[in-house]
Amino acid sequence: MREAARAATFLEVATEELSRQMQHDGQSAVLVERRLIDSFLSSPCYSEQLHLLPDPSQQEEAARTLAWCARLVQDGRRPVVVLTESCLQRLFGQLCQSLRLRSLPMRFIVVQEQPPQAAGEVDAAMPRGTSVLAFLRLLPQTVIISPKDGWELRQMLRFAAAHCGPIAVQIPFGPLPALEFPDFVEELEFGKAEVLEEGDEVVLLAFGPLAAPAVKAASELSRQGISAGVVNARFAEPLDRQLICGMAGRVKGLMTLERGSAGGGFGTAVLELLADAGVATPVTVSGAVDIETSGESEADLVARIVRQAVTLVDRAGGTALPASRPARQPRPAGARQGIDLFGFSVESLQREQDLVNARRLSPEVEKWYSLYSLAGERKRFLWQWCEQGAELTTLPCVSEEFFQHVCRTKVLSIMLCVLLDDVADQRNRETFLEALLKIVDGQTSPDLSGFSESERHYAAVTMNLAEIYFARVRSYPCFEAFQHLLRYDQFQYFNTMRYSQMLNRNLWLMNPIEHDLYLPHAMDMMSFATIDLMCCPEFPTEELGRLREALWHLQCMGRVGNLLSTWRREIPQQDFTSGVFARAVVEGDLSVEQLRPENYGEIEAAIVGGGHERYYFGRWKYHRDCFLSRARYVRSVDLQKLLDGNDRFFLMHLGGRGLI
Repeated sequence: MREAARAATFLEVATEELSRQMQHDGQSAVLVERRLIDSFLSSPCYSEQLHLLPDPSQQEEAARTLAWCARLVQDGRRPVVVLTESCLQRLFGQLCQSLRLRSLPMRFIVVQEQPPQAAGEVDAAMPRGTSVLAFLRLLPQTVIISPKDGWELRQMLRFAAAHCGPIAVQIPFGPLPALEFPDFVEELEFGKAEVLEEGDEVVLLAFGPLAAPAVKAASELSRQGISAGVVNARFAEPLDRQLICGMAGRVKGLMTLERGSAGGGFGTAVLELLADAGVATPVTVSGAVDIETSGESEADLVARIVRQAVTLVDRAGGTALPASRPARQPRPAGARQGIDLFGFSVESLQREQDLVNARRLSPEVEKWYSLYSLAGERKRFLWQWCEQGAELTTLPCVSEEFFQHVCRTKVLSIMLCVLLDDVADQRNRETFLEALLKIVDGQTSPDLSGFSESERHYAAVTMNLAEIYFARVRSYPCFEAFQHLLRYDQFQYFNTMRYSQMLNRNLWLMNPIEHDLYLPHAMDMMSFATIDLMCCPEFPTEELGRLREALWHLQCMGRVGNLLSTWRREIPQQDFTSGVFARAVVEGDLSVEQLRPENYGEIEAAIVGGGHERYYFGRWKYHRDCFLSRARYVRSVDLQKLLDGNDRFFLMHLGGRGLI
């Protein structure tokens, strides 16, 4: 039998259930944000187990508290952290860095806050239009759940207590739903959603407290002659892949429902899942305001869901699986709500930009930059950015003796890559590109007689920098052992330049599959890792294959960061090799004929409105998880430290948009 409901709000249910758990586990510690502390002080069961979570603005105190929390975990205890969404956002960087969430079995109870009623109350921690789930989904290997009612919240808190990894329970601030859900199970099954209603035309996929309005909307849709199913997702991470893809594949449309903003949240996760699975069913992503605080009644909310569902079914044209996806109408440029921050705060990205601006180039890079500037046009900021990025992404096994030398060699390599890339991005310059490729492949005397004076000057600068590069890598202690691998890695880069040149000559070639196969090599990160290994005499050769498998996913992550930071500046340059353009064309949001610099606003609106940036952000997270799954097989290199550096590298990309 279901427990008698004593509490009236979700927060009261959480307080009662945690109190009960603490009675049976005297070793637990509960850290509570100050704004929520009153809810817990009334319980007699916490006593010495209750601790105050410092204000995020008190950074040093917060860091000490989080370090203490990590020590508790090391001692076999499992802290519970109860905090509001805005507090989570402000502590996000410290949580990732200090607690290393991806390996600590922490429990987070994330409480929804009352939405601000006035413009002055807007919290700057999270950009407008972004879901708190966008933050939570960035935490690797963290399970994310949210309940439909009080009983399911109790189940989830018990599930969280037994779970062996990090887990976040997102709970609404308001009252429990009036709707009774008679069917329930005693225990949750990991990663499994719950079918509340069966339907053949549209499925309402609800996360958390939106399940109750979804059931009422399905009933109204039935009265209008539309068969609507309802799924209580329960898990935002991991999603119930089999159920969601199976239902999406047999209905006319799927509609995701989540409270608050949908930006980067549950709906985005579903879109990424269906894209990965190749399911082309139309999807409507709908965020819903909180009825208790916004003034919108539950009846208004249900009516809104019904209207959107009817529109979705009508758009499907009466066929469950359309032969081809209808072209979406791009949003007008004025409709875009600023630049997508992908769940990161403006302050964190500005901090990365400021760190780069404050950096002084090393004497070697300063000298090479002066030489590069005789032919290239990129500004100093790029080389400051590259020098910092090289330090973050260098293998931790490189000895201190060679670390700075190797980092600067890689900046020199990037200068050569930029010289090549800027030619590859221009149409009808394939002959000159081939001459430059011969130079960076080590041919010191290519035939340049057929080129213009400016091209011969460009080639001379490239040759001068290439000679310096080769002299440096030949000085490394393990050069002989890895020189053939380095040349192979460089050939992959050369092939990417040829692909870019060919694609810009014939845009009808573009497609996301070849982009994702070839363009990651444009980052040249595999060759950089090979240079690192030239300075690691103790590296065990038997781990080389496993290391490179993991590094491939880091290179793909790097490509996504580069893609997200540069596609806008590439439109005026008529460089349409970025994956967002290919995906927008394949999905019907753009045509090849529209890819012209004078259509900048139209192209930008289609990329943003079609969710193509968001898709690649999902690919970044996918490759990050793949890296983690492979990193455990490599013993000789601290790949966790390397991943931390690459996470910062991604923030550097986002912080450098418009500057690199």
